[in-house]
Amino acid sequence: YAINQTSSKLYSQLLPIPGSSELPVGAGATISNIATLGFEAGYYLRPDLSIDVSAGFPMWATDKSKGNPAPPFGAPPNGTLLSKLMPAFVPVTLLYHFNQFGAFQPYIGAGFAPVFSLAHRDEFNTGVTIDPTIGLVLQGGADVMLDQHWGVTFDVKKLFADATSHATGDNLAVIGGPAVIYPVTGTQKTTFQPWILSTGVTYRF
Repeated sequence: YAINQTSSKLYSQLLPIPGSSELPVGAGATISNIATLGFEAGYYLRPDLSIDVSAGFPMWATDKSKGNPAPPFGAPPNGTLLSKLMPAFVPVTLLYHFNQFGAFQPYIGAGFAPVFSLAHRDEFNTGVTIDPTIGLVLQGGADVMLDQHWGVTFDVKKLFADATSHATGDNLAVIGGPAVIYPVTGTQKTTFQPWILSTGVTYRF
């Protein structure tokens, strides 16, 4: 389960004029939480040190406006669906395992994660593109081994990444306006810091 703690700022400019500066419109955005199935694979370099890679089945998330319109150019009202996206990040972490507690084996670690979007759908914002980036990952958890091979795992990851998306127009019909796409270039800068909580079954070869 990904709890998306994000802080976003929306920027726009009336015309795509080369050299013109972007203008803040006084609004932000928020990305929804996601629940999905995931997996993690690890290789032990030694009994207390492993390299792990994890991923989840991609799911759609919503990106909605958050903030009041501000003059002179205004902003989409609170809760406007700006776009839908299918975020993906693949944490690669180095973990230290504490093996002195018997079947209870906690671990901590850190690493990095490529962050990108597998797909996106236009809503209020049209012509949406999302720049890939790299984020820092902190990880902690514990394996509770039931026998030599099988166990139950509990895991928490925290991702720190800065993401940027772009749009080439606004669909005014989404907020009850005329069915026209107004050619406004826009940028959304997001501090993307989700918590990723997971539990499951582990098997050691």
